[in-house]
Amino acid sequence: GANTATTTALLGLHLVPATVMIPTLARSLRTRTD
Repeated sequence: GANTATTTALLGLHLVPATVMIPTLARSLRTRTD
């Protein structure tokens, strides 16, 4: 029973690192395959 503020905070805390991590992981995988 999480309220809207809790859900929004958790989504934000997951989306922000994801937007940072995904390009970094993609770049490291691309350099590893070259």
